[in-house]
Amino acid sequence: MPKEISYINKIISTYGSYAKPFLNWILETGKISSTWKAYFWALKLYWKGEYFLALSKLEKALNKGNNSKTLYYLVLTQKLAFLSRVNSKEGVELFHKLKREFPYIPSYVRNITSSTLINYYNSFLSSNSSKFRIWSNRYYSNPSSLAFVFLGKAGEELRKGNLRRAIFYYVKAFRTSLSIPHPTGIINSLNNISWNLKERHPKFSLSLAKKAVYYCALYREDLSYDFAVLDTLFEVQKINNDLSICETSMIIKHYYNFLSDSSGNYNKQHYKKTLEFSKRFCFDLSSSKNNEKWLDLNEDIKPDFNNLSLDILAELKRISIFKDFWRTIELLNNISKEERKILILSAFMSLCNRKKLFPSTSKKIKDILDFSENIKRLINFAKRDFEVMKFLSYISNDHPFFKARMDLAKKFLEDLYPEKRDLFIDFYLSLEEKGREFIDTFVRNYVRYDRDWHIKIPTPEEIVPFVKEFQLKELPSSLAYFCFEKRERRNFNKIINEMMVNA
Repeated sequence: MPKEISYINKIISTYGSYAKPFLNWILETGKISSTWKAYFWALKLYWKGEYFLALSKLEKALNKGNNSKTLYYLVLTQKLAFLSRVNSKEGVELFHKLKREFPYIPSYVRNITSSTLINYYNSFLSSNSSKFRIWSNRYYSNPSSLAFVFLGKAGEELRKGNLRRAIFYYVKAFRTSLSIPHPTGIINSLNNISWNLKERHPKFSLSLAKKAVYYCALYREDLSYDFAVLDTLFEVQKINNDLSICETSMIIKHYYNFLSDSSGNYNKQHYKKTLEFSKRFCFDLSSSKNNEKWLDLNEDIKPDFNNLSLDILAELKRISIFKDFWRTIELLNNISKEERKILILSAFMSLCNRKKLFPSTSKKIKDILDFSENIKRLINFAKRDFEVMKFLSYISNDHPFFKARMDLAKKFLEDLYPEKRDLFIDFYLSLEEKGREFIDTFVRNYVRYDRDWHIKIPTPEEIVPFVKEFQLKELPSSLAYFCFEKRERRNFNKIINEMMVNA
């Protein structure tokens, strides 16, 4: 196996879909065989939820033929994982084939195959079937494989009805995944614990569901890949009468559009009921009277999704927005003007679908930043536009989706040199909304990939002037760039080229 491919494979097996920019990079710049290319394309399609297209790419890889046993068993292992997503009976035959040939699988692939076999057995085979066991402690030395072994064991205990034992393994999977970090392991562990405890321990379940969504937004740009996490949070919020279900509903409505239309699990059809029910909580609060008289009137009314009308719930949500707004004002009043600017812009950059959901704020963000230098002027400005007040309330809103994305943007802005930060903000504010969205995504991915990967990739020449202008780090800049697909990169290039011309 070529050294370049070997290292990229190691990153993929360690970090899962978190390794997406490395995959894009090697597919477009690496000199790799058509078989390896088909395999890597299959992974890309799988991560996008296009399971049948991913399977067809794996078939192409198998049909091309290859002398590499490593690649052959990697393809078969991934095929089993893909088949589990579409509930195909073909997976049973492949499971037994891999189990039978397991001793002859190259040691590197065995770590991946072992966890795939365990998870497939616990998810799809009856308890009467011959169980796949791991006898060698060597597999326990690979944290990524170990995390999914623990997830498999948790699934096995659930099938037996041993919830306490299942939670034990989910916790071990979470801690192991967090140490890597492996986003899929982190998110799945928390999500499964939350889902299985939602009836017995609803409050604890809610805290775990929120944590799962936080990590999801921290590591993922597109939450449609982990839509089950949003679904869990929504269900647990219903049980707990949690009014931040309104924000969750808004996020569900946005990311539902990116789900696959193909058959199988975790597609639009699978989550259609969740979408329809979530629309009940997408309140239009703009028609409410813009005053705070309801605050005293409803002081003792608690949200109750089963017994209160939607009109009353909408007003209760409006009251919570007022309260969060005043918490934000108090927070802004106690920090410097520069910190206010960073916090407000970070909140703005964390929003999704701004053009539709926050059209007024998108047009007025420069004014909001200017008025933030004088808190009284900011209050008066917000009182004239409820949408602006709602936006500012998000700074104190505890919704994990916005919190994670705010943390990413805030880290980026804080790390810029002060003079470069002012230049960046001026450049950002000068852009149309579409351009801002590209910069938002780049910023989040820059922080997500700002770590030691023990590998260097050449900085794409298209972004070198941009990187130098703002004194950014080269590797996270390159990886953030390769998080974009080819067409997106062309659009991003136009945006930063325009900035360099006007600099």
